[in-house]
Amino acid sequence: MNPGKITLGEFLERWLKEYAWPNLAPRTTEGYDSIIRQHLIPKLGNISLTQLKPEHLQKYYSEMSRCGRCDSSCGLSAQTVIHHHTTLHKALQTALEWGYYHEMPLMLLDHLMLNIQKCIPGMKRK
Repeated sequence: MNPGKITLGEFLERWLKEYAWPNLAPRTTEGYDSIIRQHLIPKLGNISLTQLKPEHLQKYYSEMSRCGRCDSSCGLSAQTVIHHHTTLHKALQTALEWGYYHEMPLMLLDHLMLNIQKCIPGMKRK
């Protein structure tokens, strides 16, 4: 696949099928699958993989902490948003390993945890 033409959603689907399900524990992959299908793809899936920017993540983390629950208008807990971060981080690391990036934009990786800390009320910074 051409890295410039694949969306984050398409990549996440491929990552689940070709990496997560064959290589990770079933319960771990079930958690990743749920986060990807219920949250990441609906909110970020249409963004080109190579165009994903820190501001997309900032907005996503903020929305999830404010009103991310599927069953109500409440936000997700800080720990749950961290699970979303972990899922996305693992997938993006694989994108780098698979050659979708020549080098992962360092700003993107550096901002992942910083963004999550900034936008979740009450989360302690390290």
